[in-house]
Amino acid sequence: MLERVLMPLGAAVWARRASGDAALDSLIAKFNSLKWIAYSPTHYDPQTSAWPSEASIKADIELLVRYRMRGIVTYGCNDGLKNVPRIAKENGIQGVVAGIYDLKRGTASGDKEWNNALAAAPYVDGYCAGNEGLYGAYTLSELQSYIAALKKSTGKPVATTEQQEDYSDPALVATGDWIFPNVHPFWHDRRTFPQAIDWTVERYNWLVSIAGGKYVMIKETGFPTAGDPAATEDNQKTFWETFQTRKTRFCYFEAFDQPWKTWRPVEPYWGLFDKDRKPKKAAAIIMTAAQQWNRMK
Repeated sequence: MLERVLMPLGAAVWARRASGDAALDSLIAKFNSLKWIAYSPTHYDPQTSAWPSEASIKADIELLVRYRMRGIVTYGCNDGLKNVPRIAKENGIQGVVAGIYDLKRGTASGDKEWNNALAAAPYVDGYCAGNEGLYGAYTLSELQSYIAALKKSTGKPVATTEQQEDYSDPALVATGDWIFPNVHPFWHDRRTFPQAIDWTVERYNWLVSIAGGKYVMIKETGFPTAGDPAATEDNQKTFWETFQTRKTRFCYFEAFDQPWKTWRPVEPYWGLFDKDRKPKKAAAIIMTAAQQWNRMK
């Protein structure tokens, strides 16, 4: 019912073309026309400063391009990720949203990431400053100041990411150039089907309804494949098989399993490919899926 009520509003937002910000309009056009995926490299562990080689990142990107991904979202501009935008654009990726993890300017690590982010600007279509860091890693005012400075320094659109429920705060909705939330049914005990899909669509429609005309793109949604009885390749395949046909904007989460994410049993296993780039059952689904623009008609 909620989906039917909100669909006219959603359609108006999807049809939106000109914001008066050429860089933002260009990014939204790429959101509309490309398939996007959240990307952290294979052979990557920021906790131990294990950085992948350029050749390894290139191999990752070439695989994603073979699977018809043309947009990627990253999670930082540290020494392991700073060259990803350039490598991606040189190897078939057409859209890049570069993440920035450490927002503490005036510290050695924060300043390094800031400088790396600026250096990557020629290959970046937009930035995402922070990821679920509010009320811990930074305050809302610190985040807003960082976004304003980054936009001024690069001329690129900038957003942030928090969990979908956090956007009940109008101040967060007003922060950044578009709404870029994480919407995970698994973490809200929606682990059966179609319940998990219906809940995710309902949350997306709610975000559209409160966005005040801002563009809404889900940064993370998906289903893990190990670490819990419900986390299986078959369930991940079922999730994507159905969800990607629904009228939402989203990035596939995520490209590759990340073994270093050990804080919860399922965290290493959200990839559509395993840590060695072997495709899971859901990977074949994304190759044949319609691009965003065609799917939303």
